[in-house]
Amino acid sequence: MGDNHFIASLQNEVMYAKDKSYNFNLYNNNWIIGKRIVFNFEIVDSVLPENFKFIFRNVMATFAQNYSASYAKKMFWSAYNFFRRNKRYQWEEITQSDLKNYYSLTYNENYTYVESIKYFFIKWYELGFLGIKHPTYVFSPFMENKKEKCWQSR
Repeated sequence: MGDNHFIASLQNEVMYAKDKSYNFNLYNNNWIIGKRIVFNFEIVDSVLPENFKFIFRNVMATFAQNYSASYAKKMFWSAYNFFRRNKRYQWEEITQSDLKNYYSLTYNENYTYVESIKYFFIKWYELGFLGIKHPTYVFSPFMENKKEKCWQSR
């Protein structure tokens, strides 16, 4: 698990996106992290449970600081899509059931979101935030990409 002290120490300071040309503040609702790449947290906050909003911003800050803007954008929209599609009123943690539900709702429509959400939640877990337990983090075989499997069988 990761060290939350790193991100906690940056909460009131300007953070820089990977290419260092763009900066953002954790508490602003709009982050510009790349050329024409803006994260609007008001959209995501509308589907996120209250106890996950701070966690989501911290995970996204990690992606924005350490990965390309386009990769971070993919993580942002796959996570938004995950919470939008898994409509629940109470969230204590992300469960295998939530992942299976998302997989069945999303795979045929946009399998890249299914792959992306896997890496989003791996990062969430590695940073040490609550909401994901180890068995969920492991992502059972149902999360494997079926397109890869069909090529292996030939």
